[in-house]
Amino acid sequence: CREVPAARAVGAEALVDRYSEAVREGIASATEVHGASRLLAELRDRNVPTFINSATPTSALQDAVKARGWDRFVSAALG
Repeated sequence: CREVPAARAVGAEALVDRYSEAVREGIASATEVHGASRLLAELRDRNVPTFINSATPTSALQDAVKARGWDRFVSAALG
Protein backbone atom coordinates (compact mmCIF):
# COMPACT_ATOMS: atom_id res chain seq x y z
CA CYS A 1 0.00 0.00 0.00
CA ARG A 2 1.39 3.42 -0.98
CA GLU A 3 1.30 6.44 1.30
CA VAL A 4 -0.77 9.37 0.11
CA PRO A 5 1.30 12.57 -0.16
CA ALA A 6 0.37 15.25 2.41
CA ALA A 7 -1.02 17.57 -0.27
CA ARG A 8 -3.43 14.89 -1.45
CA ALA A 9 -4.42 14.07 2.12
CA VAL A 10 -5.38 17.71 2.68
CA GLY A 11 -7.45 17.59 -0.51
CA ALA A 12 -9.19 14.45 0.71
CA GLU A 13 -9.90 16.10 4.06
CA ALA A 14 -11.47 19.07 2.29
CA LEU A 15 -13.70 16.72 0.29
CA VAL A 16 -14.78 14.94 3.48
CA ASP A 17 -15.59 18.30 5.07
CA ARG A 18 -17.63 19.35 2.03
CA TYR A 19 -19.49 16.04 2.04
CA SER A 20 -20.21 16.31 5.78
CA GLU A 21 -21.57 19.83 5.32
CA ALA A 22 -23.79 18.69 2.43
CA VAL A 23 -25.17 15.86 4.58
CA ARG A 24 -25.86 18.26 7.48
CA GLU A 25 -27.66 20.67 5.17
CA GLY A 26 -29.65 17.80 3.66
CA ILE A 27 -30.77 16.55 7.05
CA ALA A 28 -31.68 20.03 8.25
CA SER A 29 -33.73 20.80 5.14
CA ALA A 30 -35.37 17.40 4.65
CA THR A 31 -39.15 17.28 4.55
CA GLU A 32 -40.52 16.72 8.04
CA VAL A 33 -42.61 13.64 8.74
CA HIS A 34 -46.14 15.01 8.92
CA GLY A 35 -46.99 15.98 12.50
CA ALA A 36 -43.51 15.44 14.00
CA SER A 37 -43.12 18.98 15.34
CA ARG A 38 -46.69 18.99 16.62
CA LEU A 39 -46.08 15.71 18.47
CA LEU A 40 -42.80 16.95 19.95
CA ALA A 41 -44.51 20.15 21.12
CA GLU A 42 -47.36 18.19 22.69
CA LEU A 43 -44.95 15.91 24.54
CA ARG A 44 -43.00 18.94 25.78
CA ASP A 45 -46.19 20.66 26.93
CA ARG A 46 -47.10 17.51 28.92
CA ASN A 47 -43.60 17.43 30.47
CA VAL A 48 -42.74 14.11 28.82
CA PRO A 49 -38.95 13.77 28.49
CA THR A 50 -38.21 13.19 24.81
CA PHE A 51 -34.97 11.99 23.26
CA ILE A 52 -33.74 11.58 19.71
CA ASN A 53 -31.36 8.68 19.14
CA SER A 54 -29.49 8.08 15.89
CA ALA A 55 -26.42 6.44 14.40
CA THR A 56 -25.48 9.95 13.25
CA PRO A 57 -22.51 11.35 15.19
CA THR A 58 -23.77 13.29 18.23
CA SER A 59 -22.45 16.71 17.19
CA ALA A 60 -23.94 16.43 13.69
CA LEU A 61 -27.25 15.20 15.11
CA GLN A 62 -27.41 18.03 17.63
CA ASP A 63 -26.67 20.52 14.84
CA ALA A 64 -29.52 19.06 12.76
CA VAL A 65 -31.95 19.10 15.69
CA LYS A 66 -31.07 22.73 16.38
CA ALA A 67 -31.36 23.68 12.68
CA ARG A 68 -34.88 22.20 12.60
CA GLY A 69 -35.80 24.08 15.79
CA TRP A 70 -36.45 20.84 17.67
CA ASP A 71 -33.93 21.60 20.42
CA ARG A 72 -36.73 23.40 22.27
CA PHE A 73 -38.75 20.16 22.32
CA VAL A 74 -36.25 17.44 23.24
CA SER A 75 -34.34 16.62 26.41
CA ALA A 76 -31.34 15.39 24.41
CA ALA A 77 -30.22 14.22 20.98
CA LEU A 78 -27.77 11.35 21.17
CA GLY A 79 -25.76 9.89 18.33
